Amino acid sequence: MTPHDPPTHRYTDKGAVNRAIAFSLKVGAQVEIEALSPGLYIDGRLRYRSHPVKVYSHNFEKTGVDRAGSMKNIEIPHERSAPCMPPFETVTIAFGGWLYSCCQFYPDFPQNYRCSVGRVEDFGSLFDAYCSPELAAWRRSMFRYGPYTNGPNA
Repeated sequence: MTPHDPPTHRYTDKGAVNRAIAFSLKVGAQVEIEALSPGLYIDGRLRYRSHPVKVYSHNFEKTGVDRAGSMKNIEIPHERSAPCMPPFETVTIAFGGWLYSCCQFYPDFPQNYRCSVGRVEDFGSLFDAYCSPELAAWRRSMFRYGPYTNGPNA
């Protein structure tokens, strides 16, 4: 779970911790901040209905990426040369329940709507969504070494 800054705010460690605490209060599970790198990120964990949930916030001005090419003012320091592992380990659910193959498809950008595989309610379970043909194809495309191009059909 990544509680993001509002669009008009810049990252602060205090704001990141406060958003993590606010989220934990909302779900009724205490967050434990496990790591804080001043000015860069906070990482925490909580248990929700016996499931471990990672809660983290990053200073994307310093640690960010270009959100699948949608942010033009961020320079990418290197080309990907190894598999991207988060799609194998996580499911990305945006507001409104929209599912994405990758956390880099920022749902506020209309050009990224096409990258959603549907809503959580369109599947029998979260497991069914994760195992859907669309998300499985995306993961297959990500599991390779060498120069990376965008998407399963690239």
